[in-house]
Amino acid sequence: MTGILNMNVVTLSAPSLDWLTKELAEKIEKDHPQPFDIVIAIRRGGSYVARSFLKSFPEDKALFFAEVQVQRPTTKRKKGWVTKGLRRLPLWYLDFLRCIEASLLSIKHSLSKSAIPAISLGDDLASKVRSGKPEVLVIDDAVDSGVTVKAVIDSIKRLNPEARITTAVITQTTSNPLVKADYFIYNNRTLVRFPWSADYLES
Repeated sequence: MTGILNMNVVTLSAPSLDWLTKELAEKIEKDHPQPFDIVIAIRRGGSYVARSFLKSFPEDKALFFAEVQVQRPTTKRKKGWVTKGLRRLPLWYLDFLRCIEASLLSIKHSLSKSAIPAISLGDDLASKVRSGKPEVLVIDDAVDSGVTVKAVIDSIKRLNPEARITTAVITQTTSNPLVKADYFIYNNRTLVRFPWSADYLES
């Protein structure tokens, strides 16, 4: 229980997300002066983060944008009535439920190896990946177990082992994911409630 209570939950509005992705964009632009040949967003959350990020990142440094779908092992689409029910709960209770869920997923990850799903990048994106030694930026909303980001990285590397891959997320929620993001705002034990989250409460 102590570990659960030590977790932090941050709720982001759309303007707050834009502020944080601007911070990410500035960090990455400073460290990575050369353009990214490809920017890949992982649907669904990563798509929102990427679009916000690209508002602040120079257009001439993001030459090609694409989205990919990965079936996340721990994510199930919530039914409408469940979503409505969550939104009737007080915020402190929603935070507590998030912490419990994250703790259970962390335990599950530590006890068993998660299968890495194979994904298709699509013809256009695959063609770009195969060309030369592309600089690739992969964007998602969060790294938890790291399975999702690793699935994308593995798919890229299968097509082109010489691709150079950088990863960016808003939060990295665990201390030892399969893949650690190169850039993040929050690191370890910080959960983020995004505007597209099922338990997001309109202010």
